[in-house]
Amino acid sequence: MTATTSGQRQRTVGKIKVLAGMVEGSDKIVLWDWVTGTQLTTLPGRADRLSLNTKGDTLAACDRQKVTLWNIPQHAQITSFPCGPLGAAIAFSPDGTRLAVGGIDNTTIIVWNVARHTKVATLSMPPSPDAPSEGAGPSGDRLQP
Repeated sequence: MTATTSGQRQRTVGKIKVLAGMVEGSDKIVLWDWVTGTQLTTLPGRADRLSLNTKGDTLAACDRQKVTLWNIPQHAQITSFPCGPLGAAIAFSPDGTRLAVGGIDNTTIIVWNVARHTKVATLSMPPSPDAPSEGAGPSGDRLQP
């Protein structure tokens, strides 16, 4: 069983360092304690992109059809919402209140309110081969690779 390196994300939940990864060839998302290497749990579902909020207690998993939010300490699904042809990039805002989901065409970003599970903005930009692929910038004012 191998995990893709591009889909791995790590954060701290309490005293546990969490690493999330996708298992190639299966419909599993695996959570590990990345300090000890201990597998914590598996979550059902396919994901092309993963993002952990800065607290490390919420995981967003995007499969280019929908985004599923997971409560990491409880290993429970919070909600899911459609993302249409989006899902090439996902990133939480630094405070964890928003989730940006970028399109595979690099021209559309939908911003979601995480607590309310509602769309708060649809952003359009001109096509660019240099468009960012994922991740929030240090100040939270932009997406970056």
